[in-house]
Amino acid sequence: MLLSETFPDPSLNLTLEVFLRDLYALFGARLLSAMLYGSLVHGDLAPGYGDLDFVVVIDGGLDTADRDGLAHIRVPLRSGIYGDLAAMLEGAFLTREMLCPDVPGSGFWWGTTGERPIDHNHLGWFNLPDLRENGIVIFGE
Repeated sequence: MLLSETFPDPSLNLTLEVFLRDLYALFGARLLSAMLYGSLVHGDLAPGYGDLDFVVVIDGGLDTADRDGLAHIRVPLRSGIYGDLAAMLEGAFLTREMLCPDVPGSGFWWGTTGERPIDHNHLGWFNLPDLRENGIVIFGE
């Protein structure tokens, strides 16, 4: 089991375990950390509405193969076979350096309309204090 924090909702635990399993299969030891923030940590996550917000920190930048792998991993999660919560996953794959919004890098974004490469932290200074103060580490550091 990769999930370091479990929740009362078994479907949430399944979603997060599948998510982490697939990420670990793609990145191995390069997967440094995965954190949840936003509505889940504030107690107002509504399945089928909103997002299950995350930040994943990867050692090193993401190349084309990594980005293709992330897009491939998302297909079954968005399909609904793992439930509504899996389809709600949205967030950033960042290098450690990219945690600072001013530092460019090679990251990736899972958004409501699809996936895309990113060259800086789109979370900005607004979300980072919430992540630091209220975020839940589900894997790693």
